[in-house]
Amino acid sequence: MAILAECPVCRKAQSKKNKRCKCGANLEKLKKQKEKVKYYIAYRVNGKMKWELPDDPYSVESAEACLGKRSVQKAERRILDIEPEWNITFKGLTEWYIDRLLNAHEARRLRSIETVKLYLNKFCKRFGNSVVADITLGDLEDLQIERQAQGNSPKTIQNEIGYVKSMINAAYKHRKVGIQVREVFSRIESVYTKPEKERSRRNVVYSVGDFENLLSHSEGHTKDILILAYWTGMRAGEIRKLTWDKVDLKNRSIRLKADDTKEKKGKEIPIGERVFEMLTAHRKVVRIGVAIDKDNPVFPAGRGAKGEITRHFSTGLKTAHEKAGLLYGRKVDGGYVFHDLRNTFITDMDEAGVPKKVTDAITGHSDGSMHDHYSKVRIERKIEAIRELDAYRASVRQVLGTEITTT
Repeated sequence: MAILAECPVCRKAQSKKNKRCKCGANLEKLKKQKEKVKYYIAYRVNGKMKWELPDDPYSVESAEACLGKRSVQKAERRILDIEPEWNITFKGLTEWYIDRLLNAHEARRLRSIETVKLYLNKFCKRFGNSVVADITLGDLEDLQIERQAQGNSPKTIQNEIGYVKSMINAAYKHRKVGIQVREVFSRIESVYTKPEKERSRRNVVYSVGDFENLLSHSEGHTKDILILAYWTGMRAGEIRKLTWDKVDLKNRSIRLKADDTKEKKGKEIPIGERVFEMLTAHRKVVRIGVAIDKDNPVFPAGRGAKGEITRHFSTGLKTAHEKAGLLYGRKVDGGYVFHDLRNTFITDMDEAGVPKKVTDAITGHSDGSMHDHYSKVRIERKIEAIRELDAYRASVRQVLGTEITTT
């Protein structure tokens, strides 16, 4: 048994007595600085080398106390006290993890709990009765091969291991498993197949004619949501969570907080003429069905409902595309998906001559430069940009109308 010090420069673990690391770092000096050098205790249990962090990993006294405790446990052959994962199965660990998530007060976690259950139960069908400590990197590699043979997509394979890794990391923090188990799962990232980047990069955009055709075959919430996405570039999640307190019809803007956006930054989105007309009419229709509170969703789950739409708008979109004679679906060659409305908005803003900085301020994109940090785009300029977009799209519609008339 021994106490090892980890060099904060090269991350090499070595004797705590070393004054200087092979990389040249002055360990003696770094040890005097708070939270610089991390200490581990290392010992062998049943032929396996175990590394463990003490309660305070930056305190050599804490490491010495932890080493003394493990020495006594090993001498008394109380192995289970040393190896928390020695007799816990993946099924048992999954039950603990799901229960922990259900008792959490984080809304985002609760929304995805069913997805977490789905992937963890899928993993448990293969390893549920296996003891956590017995899992090897080879077992996980074999699982990847099996999933590929079953026809699972790279994304599905990545998700399954990803959710299990999250469970293992949580279990490690709560001392349910040791560092060896966590390291096995951390290494799997280098062996499973990641989804090809080009698959997620779409260059499909709606032409003005195709969108007008789609809109004419849409109805209800689907039509209103299409208008909002087409004229603002908002994401599906931002639209689903949109409540009336974020809509300022008087000043013609939608104000989203950091928690409402993917980039975790608040933004102010201009309301153009088409969106203003839609929201005004939509508000009147909603008032008939249910009294509007400020925190009511703009697009509730159903007639008279006060809860937000919990799923994507795919059903209504697919029907509208079929009626309009347009292809729909990510796996369909040339097919449209909802996010293409955001791509279309950005593309048309470029065509309309709107400066990239203004477009980025509306959509929430940023290159992280200090210029963007200090220079802001006023809502008046954003509204003006939407007018420029309207003028561009109107000119295209006019050309399309002329072509239809002359043919």
